[in-house]
Amino acid sequence: MIVDVQKRFVFVHIPRTAGISVCMSLKPYVSSSVIFDTWIGRHRTAAEIKRLIGPVWDECFRFCIWRPVSEIKESFHRLVTQAWAMREHIRDPLWLEFVSRTHELSADELWASIGWPSDDEPWRLLWLTDNGVDLGVTVYDFCNLRDAWPDICGHCHVPTNIPLLHLNRTQR
Repeated sequence: MIVDVQKRFVFVHIPRTAGISVCMSLKPYVSSSVIFDTWIGRHRTAAEIKRLIGPVWDECFRFCIWRPVSEIKESFHRLVTQAWAMREHIRDPLWLEFVSRTHELSADELWASIGWPSDDEPWRLLWLTDNGVDLGVTVYDFCNLRDAWPDICGHCHVPTNIPLLHLNRTQR
């Protein structure tokens, strides 16, 4: 996630939806008042972020990127498979242990092993409240992210021509 109080924007990072690419693309342009939280286990819901920053939430442009769960599942499976192939470069012992235990699983078996929801509806709670109340988060479609990027940058008060970095090696 990114919360830039000075530039008045919040990025809600949903797993496997180009979040690290977005964070690293915006990083050189964010203000010094930024809260940066991009690593595994650090995905916060919009409701959690709203509680964290309080009334500033209402003054910020809020956005996230979404793709269907079936694509998130396949992306995660590719990530684990590719991580296993490059396991000698893994520095995090917990990640290495997970990858070594799960790399031979099918995408469905891997998904079941982590316990993430298999349909889209529960994931909507990442940008809604637990009761389904809309928190005013603009949801961008992952497949159209490149086209939407200048609009996102404009709302984040950064140059609209900055490149969207492609950091993820798990593309199809």
